[in-house]
Amino acid sequence: MVRPSASLLLISLFATTTMAMAQSAFAPPKTVFGYRDFGAEAKVDADFLAVPDAKLAGEHLKTLTAKPHIASSPEDLETAQYVAAQFKAAGLETEIVPYRVLLNQPRKVSFEALGDDGRLLGTGPTRERVEGDAYQDDARVVMPFNGSSGSGDVTGEVVYAN
Repeated sequence: MVRPSASLLLISLFATTTMAMAQSAFAPPKTVFGYRDFGAEAKVDADFLAVPDAKLAGEHLKTLTAKPHIASSPEDLETAQYVAAQFKAAGLETEIVPYRVLLNQPRKVSFEALGDDGRLLGTGPTRERVEGDAYQDDARVVMPFNGSSGSGDVTGEVVYAN
């Protein structure tokens, strides 16, 4: 029979041995990212982490989201120019490179639901209404659409999908 004090001694010895083995297995490397002096690395880390400013980020976000700016719109170009100007002000070499891409946008987004008898049951989509939203009727705000789908009529049974 093992006495409580002997059990405690065994557990303590096991824990100490396990910790010592773990520390030796995961000994820190001699250099990290080229630094031999970890104080120098810590200074770079501190300088880097001091840069983010939540208030400034909020100001940039307000500027970038001030107008609807779907891809390829004039407002989208304005946001790119704003970001480029901020990068240049930070001393970064910056260039806006124009390129052509296939970017589909709908001419019209609509659906109609008809009953078995052909009676119109519903239409849509309708714009969401948010009190105080200055852009809710703005034509630059495109209704959601499936950009990879084709145009056409679809007829089928309605299926409950939870």
